[in-house]
Amino acid sequence: MDINNNFYNLTLCKKIFMSPKHLNKNLNIKIMEKLRKKYESKCTTEGFIRDKSIEIRKRSIGSITGSNFRGYVTFDIVFTADVCNPMNGEVIIGNVVNINK
Repeated sequence: MDINNNFYNLTLCKKIFMSPKHLNKNLNIKIMEKLRKKYESKCTTEGFIRDKSIEIRKRSIGSITGSNFRGYVTFDIVFTADVCNPMNGEVIIGNVVNINK
């Protein structure tokens, strides 16, 4: 059984808060870094997101919230990612890499 069969490409929409110091020509790179740090190789409500599978499809121009006195800009990001979300009774073959308490 191929492990790639357990992942499905989903389109997700999330809000990202960016500091004013990142509002420059490298904004898209910083948004991608933040998305990867926050979601890749982690379980979310959608399922487990595979490492290096996020691709940004669309982003808003950004908005500043009046009640936020730190100057953060909120972006709505639409991106795709490979997500594994097994159903009840589904068998997944894999290797155990770590066991904790």
